Amino acid sequence: MRMGNISRSSYFVTVVSAMLGGACVSAVPPAGSSGTPSRSSASGTVDDAGTIVGGTLIAQLLNLTKTCAGSAIIPNSHAYLLDNGTATSICALTGAIYFTADMDIDCDGIMTTHCPGTGADKDCCWQNQTSFHGPNSAYDTENPPLKSLASENTPYVVIPGDVVYPGLDQRNGGNIVAVIYNNQLEFAVFGDQGPNNVIGEASVRTANGLGIPASPASGGIGGGVTYIAFVGTGSQPSDMENLTEIQTLGAKLVQRLIANNP
Repeated sequence: MRMGNISRSSYFVTVVSAMLGGACVSAVPPAGSSGTPSRSSASGTVDDAGTIVGGTLIAQLLNLTKTCAGSAIIPNSHAYLLDNGTATSICALTGAIYFTADMDIDCDGIMTTHCPGTGADKDCCWQNQTSFHGPNSAYDTENPPLKSLASENTPYVVIPGDVVYPGLDQRNGGNIVAVIYNNQLEFAVFGDQGPNNVIGEASVRTANGLGIPASPASGGIGGGVTYIAFVGTGSQPSDMENLTEIQTLGAKLVQRLIANNP
């Protein structure tokens, strides 16, 4: 269930429209509306959360990442466990690494309305810190010197701390990540590190953008999520909590990825 409408700049609509091929992308409805794009096309639509829905762009990305085997597997990758007992590996393209997994909900970070949650929706293992933060992140009230992201507000993805690949910033985080599920594409950032043996976790805001149940206790989805983390120069926004910057940079990086991986 999505927790409300998230307003955003019309600049993002312009950028994504250009990336997808022009005026065929529908305009974003105003905040408070149903959130349904006014029209669609072969190139997809953009909803009020900034999620790209349908179209050829998603099909192109899924075609690039449909297999992960052999020489495409990154040198230090190993079998990362999923909730269903299967395992997945991490592979590389020119300009990105990728994996397909499930999505668990990471509620860590600044306390908000739904994190850590209450009652049946309470996160049993909530931590008040994320591994990374932006320049304008809030201070943790329990540890005032420390800043963190807010899971409910920032679309972030968790990547295991042992993933080593040139251009993936395990010191500062922030790499843009394209997350694809159910023919939808959302842009997020590398915002938290996870354990070395499991993979497939993202923030409440990421889940909301893709229509995935976002309860930290019972939400998530058991599989079918593709994560594409961009690496190298220009793959990190200056502010990992700025949604417009995340989305516009993500749009440009996707365009570059497709061009560099014919």
